[in-house]
Amino acid sequence: EIITFKDKALAIDNTLKKWGNVNFHVVCHSTGCGLGTFLAKNNVRNCKSLILISPWNKKDDDFISLQNRRIENARKLDSISFLKSEYKLLYTTEYIKKFEIEFCNYISIQKNKKIDYSLIHNRLQTILNCNIGKELNKLELPKLLINADDDKLMKKHHGQELNKTCKNSKLISLKSGGHMLTETRAKD
Repeated sequence: EIITFKDKALAIDNTLKKWGNVNFHVVCHSTGCGLGTFLAKNNVRNCKSLILISPWNKKDDDFISLQNRRIENARKLDSISFLKSEYKLLYTTEYIKKFEIEFCNYISIQKNKKIDYSLIHNRLQTILNCNIGKELNKLELPKLLINADDDKLMKKHHGQELNKTCKNSKLISLKSGGHMLTETRAKD
Protein backbone atom coordinates (compact mmCIF):
# COMPACT_ATOMS: atom_id res chain seq x y z
CA GLU A 1 0.00 0.00 0.00
CA ILE A 2 1.31 3.43 -0.96
CA ILE A 3 0.88 6.02 1.77
CA THR A 4 0.73 9.58 0.46
CA PHE A 5 2.58 12.56 1.86
CA LYS A 6 -0.82 14.00 2.75
CA ASP A 7 -1.56 10.90 4.89
CA LYS A 8 1.84 11.07 6.60
CA ALA A 9 1.38 14.78 7.33
CA LEU A 10 -1.98 14.05 8.97
CA ALA A 11 -0.28 11.57 11.31
CA ILE A 12 2.25 14.26 12.32
CA ASP A 13 -0.61 16.76 12.75
CA ASN A 14 -2.14 14.48 15.36
CA THR A 15 1.10 14.62 17.34
CA LEU A 16 1.35 18.40 16.97
CA LYS A 17 -2.17 18.79 18.37
CA LYS A 18 -0.98 17.23 21.63
CA TRP A 19 1.38 20.21 22.07
CA GLY A 20 -1.37 22.73 21.55
CA ASN A 21 -1.14 25.91 19.54
CA VAL A 22 2.63 25.95 18.90
CA ASN A 23 4.40 27.80 16.07
CA PHE A 24 7.09 25.96 14.12
CA HIS A 25 9.36 26.00 11.07
CA VAL A 26 9.82 23.05 8.75
CA VAL A 27 13.21 22.00 7.38
CA CYS A 28 13.06 19.08 4.98
CA HIS A 29 15.26 17.25 2.49
CA SER A 30 14.46 15.35 -0.71
CA THR A 31 11.54 12.97 -0.09
CA GLY A 32 10.85 14.90 3.10
CA CYS A 33 10.03 17.95 0.97
CA GLY A 34 6.73 16.31 0.07
CA LEU A 35 5.95 15.63 3.71
CA GLY A 36 7.07 19.12 4.76
CA THR A 37 4.91 20.73 2.08
CA PHE A 38 1.76 18.98 3.28
CA LEU A 39 2.64 19.64 6.92
CA ALA A 40 2.88 23.36 6.11
CA LYS A 41 -0.33 23.21 4.07
CA ASN A 42 -2.21 21.61 6.98
CA ASN A 43 -0.86 24.15 9.46
CA VAL A 44 -1.02 27.49 7.65
CA ARG A 45 -1.53 29.40 10.88
CA ASN A 46 1.31 27.79 12.87
CA CYS A 47 3.94 26.91 10.26
CA LYS A 48 6.03 30.06 9.90
CA SER A 49 8.50 29.05 7.19
CA LEU A 50 9.56 26.18 5.00
CA ILE A 51 13.12 25.24 4.01
CA LEU A 52 13.28 22.70 1.20
CA ILE A 53 16.68 21.13 0.53
CA SER A 54 17.07 19.24 -2.76
CA PRO A 55 13.36 19.51 -3.64
CA TRP A 56 11.58 18.36 -6.76
CA ASN A 57 8.89 20.32 -8.52
CA LYS A 58 6.86 17.98 -10.65
CA LYS A 59 7.57 14.87 -12.59
CA ASP A 60 9.07 15.19 -16.04
CA ASP A 61 10.28 12.46 -18.40
CA ASP A 62 13.82 12.48 -17.00
CA PHE A 63 12.61 12.41 -13.38
CA ILE A 64 10.17 9.57 -14.09
CA SER A 65 12.84 7.56 -15.91
CA LEU A 66 15.36 8.06 -13.12
CA GLN A 67 12.96 7.02 -10.35
CA ASN A 68 11.73 4.01 -12.36
CA ARG A 69 15.34 2.91 -12.90
CA ARG A 70 15.91 3.06 -9.13
CA ILE A 71 12.80 0.92 -8.59
CA GLU A 72 13.98 -1.57 -11.21
CA ASN A 73 17.47 -1.66 -9.68
CA ALA A 74 15.94 -2.48 -6.29
CA ARG A 75 14.09 -5.37 -7.91
CA LYS A 76 16.91 -6.91 -9.91
CA LEU A 77 20.29 -5.96 -8.38
CA ASP A 78 22.02 -7.63 -5.46
CA SER A 79 22.34 -5.44 -2.38
CA ILE A 80 25.96 -4.39 -3.03
CA SER A 81 25.28 -3.36 -6.63
CA PHE A 82 22.09 -1.56 -5.59
CA LEU A 83 23.86 0.42 -2.84
CA LYS A 84 26.70 1.37 -5.18
CA SER A 85 24.20 2.61 -7.80
CA GLU A 86 22.41 4.68 -5.15
CA TYR A 87 25.68 6.15 -3.85
CA LYS A 88 26.67 7.24 -7.37
CA LEU A 89 23.32 8.96 -7.73
CA LEU A 90 23.20 10.63 -4.32
CA TYR A 91 26.83 11.62 -3.73
CA THR A 92 29.55 13.27 -5.79
CA THR A 93 32.50 11.17 -6.91
CA GLU A 94 34.80 13.31 -4.78
CA TYR A 95 32.72 12.71 -1.65
CA ILE A 96 32.62 8.95 -2.26
CA LYS A 97 36.41 8.91 -2.65
CA LYS A 98 36.90 11.04 0.49
CA PHE A 99 34.80 8.62 2.55
CA GLU A 100 35.63 5.44 0.65
CA ILE A 101 36.40 3.46 3.81
CA GLU A 102 33.08 4.43 5.40
CA PHE A 103 31.11 3.58 2.25
CA CYS A 104 32.89 0.22 1.94
CA ASN A 105 32.26 -0.57 5.62
CA TYR A 106 28.57 0.17 5.26
CA ILE A 107 28.31 -1.97 2.13
CA SER A 108 30.05 -4.89 3.86
CA ILE A 109 27.56 -4.68 6.74
CA GLN A 110 24.63 -4.64 4.30
CA LYS A 111 25.93 -7.25 1.83
CA ASN A 112 23.83 -10.13 3.17
CA LYS A 113 20.66 -8.10 3.57
CA LYS A 114 17.99 -8.33 0.92
CA ILE A 115 16.77 -5.10 -0.64
CA ASP A 116 13.10 -4.55 0.23
CA TYR A 117 11.80 -3.89 -3.28
CA SER A 118 8.24 -3.08 -2.20
CA LEU A 119 9.45 -0.52 0.33
CA ILE A 120 11.64 1.20 -2.29
CA HIS A 121 8.86 1.01 -4.89
CA ASN A 122 6.25 2.52 -2.58
CA ARG A 123 8.55 5.30 -1.35
CA LEU A 124 9.60 6.34 -4.85
CA GLN A 125 6.09 5.98 -6.26
CA THR A 126 4.89 8.39 -3.56
CA ILE A 127 7.33 10.97 -4.95
CA LEU A 128 6.20 10.38 -8.52
CA ASN A 129 2.54 10.74 -7.50
CA CYS A 130 3.10 14.11 -5.83
CA ASN A 131 3.37 17.44 -7.62
CA ILE A 132 4.70 19.52 -4.73
CA GLY A 133 5.09 22.54 -6.99
CA LYS A 134 1.31 22.75 -7.29
CA GLU A 135 0.93 22.56 -3.51
CA LEU A 136 3.76 25.01 -2.75
CA ASN A 137 2.22 27.60 -5.09
CA LYS A 138 -0.79 27.78 -2.76
CA LEU A 139 1.33 28.57 0.32
CA GLU A 140 2.02 32.20 1.29
CA LEU A 141 4.65 31.46 3.97
CA PRO A 142 8.34 32.19 3.29
CA LYS A 143 10.11 29.38 1.45
CA LEU A 144 13.85 28.87 1.14
CA LEU A 145 14.90 26.44 -1.58
CA ILE A 146 18.42 25.00 -1.50
CA ASN A 147 19.89 22.78 -4.18
CA ALA A 148 23.19 21.89 -5.84
CA ASP A 149 24.22 22.29 -9.45
CA ASP A 150 25.64 18.75 -9.42
CA ASP A 151 22.60 16.98 -7.91
CA LYS A 152 21.97 14.00 -10.20
CA LEU A 153 18.65 13.07 -8.61
CA MET A 154 16.65 16.25 -7.94
CA LYS A 155 18.28 18.26 -10.69
CA LYS A 156 18.70 21.98 -10.27
CA HIS A 157 15.88 22.89 -12.67
CA HIS A 158 13.37 21.68 -10.06
CA GLY A 159 14.49 24.34 -7.57
CA GLN A 160 14.68 26.97 -10.31
CA GLU A 161 11.13 26.23 -11.46
CA LEU A 162 9.82 26.28 -7.89
CA ASN A 163 11.48 29.62 -7.24
CA LYS A 164 9.92 31.12 -10.38
CA THR A 165 6.42 29.88 -9.66
CA CYS A 166 6.18 30.10 -5.86
CA LYS A 167 5.24 33.22 -3.95
CA ASN A 168 7.59 34.41 -1.22
CA SER A 169 10.50 32.14 -2.12
CA LYS A 170 14.26 32.41 -2.39
CA LEU A 171 16.64 29.96 -4.08
CA ILE A 172 20.20 29.20 -3.03
CA SER A 173 22.03 27.03 -5.57
CA LEU A 174 25.34 25.63 -4.42
CA LYS A 175 27.95 24.73 -7.01
CA SER A 176 28.62 21.34 -5.46
CA GLY A 177 27.42 18.89 -2.84
CA GLY A 178 25.34 16.43 -4.83
CA HIS A 179 21.95 15.37 -3.59
CA MET A 180 22.83 14.73 0.04
CA LEU A 181 23.48 18.37 0.95
CA THR A 182 22.48 17.84 4.56
CA GLU A 183 25.51 15.58 4.84
CA THR A 184 27.98 16.83 2.26
CA ARG A 185 27.55 20.55 3.02
CA ALA A 186 26.49 20.36 6.68
CA LYS A 187 29.31 22.66 7.81
CA ASP A 188 28.31 25.33 5.29
